[in-house]
Amino acid sequence: MADALASWLSPWFEIVGKVSRLEMLAGAIRQTGPDAVLLDLAFKERSALHELPTLRQLPQAPRVVILTAYRDYGLMMGAIDAGASGYVVKTSDFTEVKIALDEVLAGRLYLSPNVRPEGPPRRKIVPRVDDGTWHPMAFEIDLTARQLGILTQLYAGRSARQVATVLEIHHSTVGKELQRLGERIEWAGDTDYLLRWFQAYRRRCDG
Repeated sequence: MADALASWLSPWFEIVGKVSRLEMLAGAIRQTGPDAVLLDLAFKERSALHELPTLRQLPQAPRVVILTAYRDYGLMMGAIDAGASGYVVKTSDFTEVKIALDEVLAGRLYLSPNVRPEGPPRRKIVPRVDDGTWHPMAFEIDLTARQLGILTQLYAGRSARQVATVLEIHHSTVGKELQRLGERIEWAGDTDYLLRWFQAYRRRCDG
């Protein structure tokens, strides 16, 4: 999709580059100085959402339009809070991407009309890189009893198989529960990141 979209946009915009790894993003922006960035959230390392506060602090920071498969109102507003200027769903026509770029380059926000709040929006983690704290919406999550038990055991230093033994569940259940939680908090599989979040979550709840 990326190559096809770039080709389609080329009559209106100069495409100065693309990256395949999230760790290359800030450097590529410094080198090419784009006015806008189309940012897919789906990187192998972690969600690109967590890079937004860092990008916002770059000299001559570009406008960022999120391109994602998620029709999630909470995620969309979290992205805007973190510094994005636009949010487009991948199933949208390429024309909508152009409209979003035009809007953000004109200094306005663009929120996809394909994303609407349906009841209480799911909340996503948006860390604040500048001071090491977490966005308040990171804690507006109700853990199930099983998820709480799994996280507590992992935090105590046990492996997934050890957690399964202690809680008397199949080890695959541990992975499935973490995957369900990960869908809500934009967790891409980094255990240290998950445990840091859980530590902050517990402090928030205890406070």
